[in-house]
Amino acid sequence: MPSSLVEAPLDSLTAYFDSEIWDRREEALEAIDNNLRYLSSPQAEAAYRNLEGSGITRLAVERTLRRFRVLLLTASSPEELRGCLAREFALYRSKGRDGMGTVRFTGYFQPVYQASRWPTAEYKYPIYRLPPDFEVWSHPHPTRVTLEGFDGTGSPASPAWGYELAWLRTRYEAFMIHVQGSAILELTDGSRMAVGFAGATNYRFGGISKTCLAQAGLEGVSWKKLYFNYTREFHRCLSRNNRFIFFKVNPRPDPIGNLGVPVVAERSIATDKLKLPPGALGFIRTRMPYQRQDGAMALKAGGRFVLDQDAGSAIKGPGRVDIFMGTGREAERKANWVYSDGELYYLVLKDGLPPPSGRPS
Repeated sequence: MPSSLVEAPLDSLTAYFDSEIWDRREEALEAIDNNLRYLSSPQAEAAYRNLEGSGITRLAVERTLRRFRVLLLTASSPEELRGCLAREFALYRSKGRDGMGTVRFTGYFQPVYQASRWPTAEYKYPIYRLPPDFEVWSHPHPTRVTLEGFDGTGSPASPAWGYELAWLRTRYEAFMIHVQGSAILELTDGSRMAVGFAGATNYRFGGISKTCLAQAGLEGVSWKKLYFNYTREFHRCLSRNNRFIFFKVNPRPDPIGNLGVPVVAERSIATDKLKLPPGALGFIRTRMPYQRQDGAMALKAGGRFVLDQDAGSAIKGPGRVDIFMGTGREAERKANWVYSDGELYYLVLKDGLPPPSGRPS
């Protein structure tokens, strides 16, 4: 197996079996089919050539997904599914950030914002298309301030000038689209536009510098509160983050992950694709948010099946996982609650089993 994974006992899976997958089979089957299409692509071949280490192959991931798909269709109950998995699959755990399997989980979401196709007094913070000459831009790439100005309203001297895709009401919303990688825009003409990642400048993602916040005596202040209460400090601290994202219009409203397939709320994860297998069937153990009967949010420990379908510029190494929590305000609320340690596993169909078809034994 790759150096980022070690074999683990199946008790890790069966003791925390995710019976909810049974109620969401149709959604899971669609996501598996999307991953299978990805795995047959040249993009997948290149990704697995770049995957560090050896042992887990594209074919192994494909066979695993095909067999899991059959079991979802043909097992008669969650209990039968669990038994088949225990007999037919091996389990591998990420070594995590400490070599002992500790993985930090965070959440992300797809925001829904009001926007305009044209700049106005109300809508003046643009997001940008990828310029057609981007591939020949000199390195290092232009800074964030060069590209969008100190306050985010743009600059005629910017090489991105003229490639505005839409304008937002606040720079906070425009930046959150950069952070989350996609958005649904409700436009002033009554139409809706789905936008997603198209490219990025060659800097590491830095969010809003904690050092900058500390220097201003604002350590621990949320990005949203920083923008609305300390706007100039927001601009000043953001100007230190030179990672800049460009966007494109997506043909469908579903957010599209790094594999080029739609991601699924609370079932899709983003990982480092140089360390962990793209498109693979995973299982996570961590604390996840849920809404109590009184409307308050709380956390509950447990496990769930996931599909590795995305990546993120801040998600590096085998000890970081971002969980996609869905679209809109409720998803944002949940995503803000996801910040816990846990464990990440991958399921791999054992060698020597029958071809992945037919009724489970």
